[in-house]
Amino acid sequence: MVSVVARSELASGRQHRFPVVESVMDGARTQPHIHNTTVTLVIANTAVQFRIFYKRHLKLPLNHCVSHILPPNHQPIVHGDLLVMKLASDGDLVVNMQAGDVGLADLAVSL
Repeated sequence: MVSVVARSELASGRQHRFPVVESVMDGARTQPHIHNTTVTLVIANTAVQFRIFYKRHLKLPLNHCVSHILPPNHQPIVHGDLLVMKLASDGDLVVNMQAGDVGLADLAVSL
């Protein structure tokens, strides 16, 4: 788990945090672009959303951590870093992950 710097502002009486993802993603010279995908898991009629940030470039190092959470018949296909953040129930803002969210985040990455 890493800490990500976030820009913060108060709007409409609500705290908004905007993560600076570039501060923790390596390989800026090889691949300056950061992609993101939102994954929604529905568990017991409750939607839990994660935003996964990643880079796509074959010259980035292979991410061996991902191979440990993928099913055995899958080849590790991720090059470079992954960053997973939990979204608020409105699906827009980033919130702090709790202890139980780590397993769900692994599941979201494996999809």
